[in-house]
Amino acid sequence: MRTSTPTIPSTPIAEHRRTGRSIRRLVVLLLAAGTVLSRAIPVRPALEGAGKLAGELVEMAARVSGRHLDDAARLAARESVERGLTCYGDDIIRGLLKKGGVELAEAAARNGDDIWRFAREVPQASRVLAIHADQLVPLTRRLGTKVLEMEARSAGSGRALVRIFGEADAATLLKATSTRTAGELVVLAEHATPETRAVLARTFLETRNQKHFVEILEKSWKPILAGGLGVAMITAAHEAADGVQTAFVHHPEVATAVLERGVDRVAFPIAVAVGLVVLLVGLRLSRYALAPARALRRACSAVARFCRRLVRACRSPFDRKRGAGASSPAGQSEQPGSMAASPRMSSEDDSSIRKGCES
Repeated sequence: MRTSTPTIPSTPIAEHRRTGRSIRRLVVLLLAAGTVLSRAIPVRPALEGAGKLAGELVEMAARVSGRHLDDAARLAARESVERGLTCYGDDIIRGLLKKGGVELAEAAARNGDDIWRFAREVPQASRVLAIHADQLVPLTRRLGTKVLEMEARSAGSGRALVRIFGEADAATLLKATSTRTAGELVVLAEHATPETRAVLARTFLETRNQKHFVEILEKSWKPILAGGLGVAMITAAHEAADGVQTAFVHHPEVATAVLERGVDRVAFPIAVAVGLVVLLVGLRLSRYALAPARALRRACSAVARFCRRLVRACRSPFDRKRGAGASSPAGQSEQPGSMAASPRMSSEDDSSIRKGCES
């Protein structure tokens, strides 16, 4: 006997949930249909526009290179330009083709879209990259775009760096220095033996002042051209470039003495200048600090002058009397008037002396 399951009556909440799910499904379907239609409708006009623009850019690049392309070469270049337009746009590809010519599009057809990426990162190397793409593309993938920067500065220098020092040392040199200094090392290493090149690379990496190291070697270009680059030249340039730093490592006592003499030469004028400043400031302050002493000295001088005058005033009557007695002739009899005057003079002398002492 079959039992019938009771049906749950629908509530407004359940109906609202079903309606919401239906609306969400409808919205998703409409969005999917709109996306498909928006991509499908303009496909052919966009392709036709890109193909036409690519053809124009290929013809322009052929005029820059001064070449006439056959149908197969034109088709391959056009396809590579279309891929470049899709990735980087009209302005960038047009500028690169003006510098690199149609050879850049042909190199992109052979080596892939990395050509467009490398040329975009180093635009000034577009031409050399287009001509030597078979060599430069693998090197750039392994060593980075500094190889292209060296090639843009001097064509062939990046490949010469790898050829002379090897790929491992070349990668280390490119990371340790600028492309200009690396190019100068290439010029120096071309006149050296393989063993000397290894010494040059190792010494260059050990030198702290690498730019000065290369400049010292470049000043010896005549001996280098005549007899080649030697290990002695490299060692001398290393020691001269490092200067005091190398002296501290190999001869610390000599370097310390040199520094002490230099410090003494600098410290002595500074000490003299500081001493003069301190002296001037002290003299300036002494005007106020020594004022009481000066006043006391002036008072003492005044007292001393008064005492000297007093002594002279006290001694003058006795000096006159002594002088008068000495001027009278010996054995002459004295007159009565003179005997009478003598007591009077002595009394006047006593009164003057008394007044002087009292004053």
